[in-house]
Order: sequence, then structure tokens, then C-alpha cells
Amino acid sequence: MDDKNGKNQIDLFTFFEDGEPEESSNQIEKKSEEDLDVLDFNTGEDRSETPKSEEDATSAEDEPLLIPMPTTPAGMPVFEYAGASEPIKNLQITFEDLRKEKSKDFPELEKREKVTWTVDYGIFKTINDTGKTIAQVKTDIEGSKEFLDALKKSRKPITCKVKPRVSGQTKGVVSAYKGVFINLEDAAKARKVISIVPSKDGRVYEIRNTEIGLFVTRTQDVEELDPIVPCFRMKLPKIPKDLLQQVIAFFRSYIQKGSVVEAMVNLLWDRQDEKYAIHVPGQVVSKASVKAAPSELDDERYLHVADIHSHNTMSAKFSITDNEDEKATRLYFVIGRLDRYFPEISARISNGGKFHQIDPSDVLEGIKASYPGEWHARVTITRDALKEDSSSSTECDAA
Repeated sequence: MDDKNGKNQIDLFTFFEDGEPEESSNQIEKKSEEDLDVLDFNTGEDRSETPKSEEDATSAEDEPLLIPMPTTPAGMPVFEYAGASEPIKNLQITFEDLRKEKSKDFPELEKREKVTWTVDYGIFKTINDTGKTIAQVKTDIEGSKEFLDALKKSRKPITCKVKPRVSGQTKGVVSAYKGVFINLEDAAKARKVISIVPSKDGRVYEIRNTEIGLFVTRTQDVEELDPIVPCFRMKLPKIPKDLLQQVIAFFRSYIQKGSVVEAMVNLLWDRQDEKYAIHVPGQVVSKASVKAAPSELDDERYLHVADIHSHNTMSAKFSITDNEDEKATRLYFVIGRLDRYFPEISARISNGGKFHQIDPSDVLEGIKASYPGEWHARVTITRDALKEDSSSSTECDAA
């Protein structure tokens, strides 16, 4: 495959082509096929036993595809569709709810009117009432004479297979089901029908390997992945307002002496005394820049928590120059409009040079003051305001 720039991308087919992928040099030794329960996806039969004689053995080329499968507890029903096989752990789920759940992986199941359900459990049963639970249907079958007769005739345990059918569609035979992997090599070795793999471009891709071909698209809302949002949660105490006021006063002094220039300070955490301290590094400043000398602090005692610099009378917006300079993983503040009574303050984190804007109040102490309680008697809140959703949570709490 070629990207837009004509550079060769990794050929996905080298990973997902038929046959065993090449073993990497650092591949961890895994259990042999004989140590695992395996399922023959051509017949649906358990193929755990190895051939007992040379006559029973077939060549590797003629051998049907054997996929290692986790052992399913006896009696547990199994969802089977389009080559996917997965134990149903919640027996109280209805067939309709199971359809909704699986339609996230198989969109063709989304239209209820096109989906019918069958249960293959010693006897073959079509489900007319999709509001029934798996447990109810399973119990009904187990109490029938037909099931008991089938149980007596069978030489091995009978698996309860729950299968959806979509009208007007024919499904090919595919290998396994779904997994999340950190790279293509691991995905290929797992031989899943659906593989979720992150890419070097920072996006997540869904790969479906079927008899038709290899389908690769960007994806989102992957339920197997945890929800994560950019955020910052402070482990240290909030930065004292008195310390911030000192910094603002220091910055303001550089717009009151006939010149308007920037300045910068380092915010440190003193591990020994367990309190914050301000360090002013040697620096050369101008109207729109600060060039600070490298820090020579005792790293064992002091933790460099944040850099705070001013934008004098300009707005408190991080500049392109700031983006280039603020690569270290810490907090960064810019304070602007210092000619006003209330200056502007912006804050962000740099996570190895990747930025995320935060609310300054998340890390700075607020201004607390008391007021007469009777002031509230003079304020009336409208009904519309009371109806508004007042719930709130931080980004980290939502993660």
C-alpha cells in the first residue's frame, strides 16, 4: 500500500495472509496446541485430541484450521455467528438485548425485523419470543423429552449454541471473534475475525479478516477500551494564592518602569519542608520573549512543578514560541493584561510536549471571603434556572 506521499506503508497482508506468521526473535514461548482446547471451525467439533495413529493424521495442508479456544464451562450457552464464538455469561439477557449488544460488532444485526434466533441444544429450536431470556429457553429445552433422548445418544457433552440469522444474507466461514492488540503481529497471530489495533498516526483501526478479504477502517467508540479524556489531577497541594500574588506583583514591576517586557519564574516543591518555593532564574527579557538560563537547583530536594511567565499588557495566550519551549512534563502558566486590576491567567499541562489546557482553579487556591448571610434574602432564583442541570464533574473524574 502507498500513502499520500508515495511512501510504502506496512503491507497488512504480510501479517494476515494464510498460514502461520513468522515468529519474532523475542517471541515468548506459548502453550502447544496439544495443551489447549481447540475448535474445528469447519465442522464446529471439539478437536482437543491429537491423532492416534499415522493413518488418522493428515498433512498440514489438508488439516482444517484449528484455533485455540478458551474452555467453556459445561452447560454454558455459546453465542455463535459468522465464525465468532463466545460464551454467554449473563443468562438473564434476552435474545433482543443480545441482538442489540452484538449489533455493535455486527451492524447487520441492527434491524430487529431481519433477525431471527435459533438455539441448537441437542434439538433445534426457533425462538419466536425474543423477549425471553437465554436461561428460560435453555431450561425449557433441558426439561423436554427430545433433549433427554439426544443426551442419551450423544457421546460427548452437548453445547447450547445460540445463533442469530439475518434474512437475505449469507455468511462465509471466518476464524474467530474479536480482540484488542498493540500491534499487527499480535493481531495476526491471534487470528481473530475482528481486530482492534492502534496505529502510529495515533488513531485506532478496526481490521476484519474474512474470506472476501481484509477490511481496514478507522474506528471509534471501541467498547473494549476504557474511556480516557485529557486531564490533570493534582497530587500536590494547590498553589497558595499569596505566592501567586507575589509573582503577579513581580511581573507588574516590569510594566511600570518605562519599559514593557516579559519575565519568568519557576515554581518548585520543597520535598524537605513540604511547601512551595519560587525560584527566579537568570534571564534575558524583551517585549515578547524570555530566554532563561538552565536551572542549577538541587533535584533531590526540589521538584520543578511549573513555569510561570508574563505577557505584560498582552493577552494570556500561549504563543508558538511557548509551544517550542515548554516540552518538559510539568505545569505552565501565562499571566497577561497585567495593566488591569484583574489580570488574565491561562494554565496548561505539557505531557512530553503534548498540551492540554486546564482551568487555573484546578491547581490554584481560590479567593475565599465571608459575607453577611442576609444577602441571600435579596436574591430570587427563577424556575428556569432551577431546572438547569447543575451536575458537573472534572475531566479526570469522567475518565
